[in-house]
Amino acid sequence: MKLLELLSPDGTPAPSPNIGSVPPGTVSPSRAMILKNTGTEVIPSVRARVEQLSVADGEYHVTVGSLALTGINQEVLSAPLAAGDSVGVTEYASTPAGLSSTGPDSGDLIFEYDS
Repeated sequence: MKLLELLSPDGTPAPSPNIGSVPPGTVSPSRAMILKNTGTEVIPSVRARVEQLSVADGEYHVTVGSLALTGINQEVLSAPLAAGDSVGVTEYASTPAGLSSTGPDSGDLIFEYDS
């Protein structure tokens, strides 16, 4: 069985993806997580991307391993991911300076792999 899970560094389920308020001209604290193969089979390839409607009022940033994700599917593994192995994930948000107000913003982190 192939199974990927996004977890906290201690192996517990990752917390809510709500980063909270990010005032204009600032960056949120980064949050570390791991993407772990919790299945029993090797996963040869994992692709990931960040989806967001607009970056004009803020941007969701995610790095997997050393690769900063964009809106296009990108291969995030340099080698197959064996059962029990993991790769580091870091996320944070930024809001551009000069905005007079900000509102709710969202971004999605999408992982895909061949089953």
